[in-house]
Amino acid sequence: MSSRDRRRTASELIMLEAFAARLRALRIAAGLSPGALAEMCRLSPSTISKAELGRYDPRLTSIAILCDGLGYAPGELMDDLPVPQKPTRWR
Repeated sequence: MSSRDRRRTASELIMLEAFAARLRALRIAAGLSPGALAEMCRLSPSTISKAELGRYDPRLTSIAILCDGLGYAPGELMDDLPVPQKPTRWR
């Protein structure tokens, strides 16, 4: 099973939701529509939509591209996001 196939933990979902809210707020503050951000970043509009809904777990390269398109440093998008807890394993 790949890491993309596994279910996300509650703490991972909380982080993705916080990332989504911050991404949307920064996009709005930059005066961009989702489509305009997608075009600037060379990402699909559905990727932007999924990211803003917390349904997309972006890779580091996508985060860098989003930050460049928004005109923000990666820290402004990522600072103070809740860090997912390591899942406990059943024995």
